[in-house]
Amino acid sequence: MVTLFFLGIELGLLMLNRENARLLFPVLAAWLVLYFHSEPLVRRLMWMAILAMGCSCVMLPVGIRNYWVGGEFLISTSQLGPNLYIGNHLGATGLYEPLVPGRGHTEHERADAVRLAEQATGRSLTAAEVSEYWKDQALQFVRQHPGQWLKLLFWKTYLTLHGLELVDSEGIQVYARHSHVLRSLLWLNFGVLVPLATLGIWSSRDRWRRVAVLLASIAVLIISVALFFVFARYRYPLVPFLALFAGAALSQMAQDWKEGRFRTQWALGLPIAILLAIPLNWPMPEFRDDSIAYANYGRELLDVGNYPMAEKSLRIAMSLGPNVPGPAYNLARVYDLQGRSQAARQQYQAVLAIDPNHGMSLWMLGRLAIADQNLGEADQLLVRASQLLPDNAHVRSDLGQNRLNLKDLPGAIDNFRQALHIDPTLVGAANNLTWLLSTAPIAKLRNGQEALRWAKQLEKIDDPNLLDTAAAAYAQCGMFDEAIRLVRRAQDLAQSTGNAELAAELSGRSSQYVAHQAWPIVE
Repeated sequence: MVTLFFLGIELGLLMLNRENARLLFPVLAAWLVLYFHSEPLVRRLMWMAILAMGCSCVMLPVGIRNYWVGGEFLISTSQLGPNLYIGNHLGATGLYEPLVPGRGHTEHERADAVRLAEQATGRSLTAAEVSEYWKDQALQFVRQHPGQWLKLLFWKTYLTLHGLELVDSEGIQVYARHSHVLRSLLWLNFGVLVPLATLGIWSSRDRWRRVAVLLASIAVLIISVALFFVFARYRYPLVPFLALFAGAALSQMAQDWKEGRFRTQWALGLPIAILLAIPLNWPMPEFRDDSIAYANYGRELLDVGNYPMAEKSLRIAMSLGPNVPGPAYNLARVYDLQGRSQAARQQYQAVLAIDPNHGMSLWMLGRLAIADQNLGEADQLLVRASQLLPDNAHVRSDLGQNRLNLKDLPGAIDNFRQALHIDPTLVGAANNLTWLLSTAPIAKLRNGQEALRWAKQLEKIDDPNLLDTAAAAYAQCGMFDEAIRLVRRAQDLAQSTGNAELAAELSGRSSQYVAHQAWPIVE
């Protein structure tokens, strides 16, 4: 009983890590009912219930948390539909392909799935409805093109069992360059494991009832990968099951060799294993894309500030995939973050030579142009970037800052407003907009009530400059008590940080607000 309960917990944990492991639950449930047929049915059903309780201890809290956060009871991610479609549509290759070319990063794939589904249906969709939409699209392909789908399914099954490690975000080949142990074990892949496991399955065929649960687990896991698309990591749950049979075959062969005998079962089993090993080890260099792994490795090194290693890894990625903008852009970021502006500028331009509509490179070039005081060039670059990155509040904020530098106050106000519409928590944009709406030299541009709205957000932050801006908004609305309170708070903060110059300036501002409070200006 206790063993089954903890087996359920372990299975639940595996389900959270690999969604296709859910198919193992019905396999284990069927095994408990069918294999132990001599036991009373009530006892077998109780065993199933205990197994389910163990799974529920893991999955139920996840479902409750998802319901609390997203309003839907989901025991895992809601990506089933998009993943099914990626592996089952006209033109599918069996490998991962993003719904929008060039946007395969995790920060884009979910947003793109939602956006495309909502555009197709013409309404807002929940996470479950988005998944259902993409699932329907995949099933429509299966119904309309059954022959192509079966051919694709066979191909994906072949990829699932092939020795090639299909890279997702990381590749073992990259890490093997830095590890003698990994390099020495690269030969031990699915192209070796599957034939050995097949030999073990063949040798245990007379005990098939005893190992049926293992055979069924292997079968459903293979199908669960082939039904979607193939990554090396998706098939790893197969490894323990295959290793059991491979180990049994090697152990039995070693025992037979030691005893000087040759069983007739090897006469047919060995040729089957050898014939299977040939296609599963057939070279397919066109499907090996280590550039993805090097690019991701370089990006991680960039994020932690290891710029020399990041540059090295990104250059390898670029040599393996010269027409991919991602690694080239991240290399430009390496130069940019090191203060190598000229090298960064040239590299961003190299990215645009690959993809003229690479919005991030246009944005970064715009920021470099601002730093060089080329405000006209910066404006052109940032306008193009804002068109290509309409959901990026920071681009709009930078464009607003540049318009402010150009003395285009209406343009600055408009762009700061758009930035805050995208992201109301953007402090820089809120600060600039509040200041402009409070102190703009053109009276018609001032808007005290709107300034006050953003001032209430700024006053929550212990920053003397932000508090000074918020105080100006209150003063614009004639609320001098609030303005004096905030500017004195800002003065105290400036003094506590040793910024005597700012503290003196704020002291003068406080005196001005006190004077206005005592002698209000009549317009």
